[in-house]
Amino acid sequence: MFEYIFPIIVILIAIISYDFFDYKKNKLLVWIGLYLYLTTLIGFRYMVGGDSYFYSLYFESIPDGNIFIIPENNEYQPFFAILMNLSKYINSSFISFQIVHSLLINTCLIYFIAKNSKYIFSTLFFCLLLFYINFAVEILRESLAIMIFLFNYKNLENNNNVKYCIGVFISALFHLSAVFLI
Repeated sequence: MFEYIFPIIVILIAIISYDFFDYKKNKLLVWIGLYLYLTTLIGFRYMVGGDSYFYSLYFESIPDGNIFIIPENNEYQPFFAILMNLSKYINSSFISFQIVHSLLINTCLIYFIAKNSKYIFSTLFFCLLLFYINFAVEILRESLAIMIFLFNYKNLENNNNVKYCIGVFISALFHLSAVFLI
């Protein structure tokens, strides 16, 4: 249990040091350390999250060898299936998918926070409290669609409707619920 509480303790100390008192020394090191810790924690978890079992069964049903062959009984959207295939191509253990997924989610989230928030540690703290564990271990397909939306949001703000719709389409190729973004 401590491994899940540890980043919260580090973030609370970082909030006081960097967000409140604007201390500069080692800020990037702490930020990168949190990214690496969260990526490792989530990537190497073992059956945390109710959907992980079903995703692991799907992963085992994927034939070895070709990234673009999707099983006939595929119930998932194409980009998610391709991501699963790519992970199985890397290594036949389900852990490989968890690591790839964790890298994608954490990289997108950390980058987005760093680009869009002055108080990065406070923002990360609220993300951890409100949705991070659910997104990282439970709703894996939806979280990929949401991460694409984060990068697509500027198109919505700037009324770039064509680019925005393309982003929504790509999000929907990970999870159909993304059509709600239209």
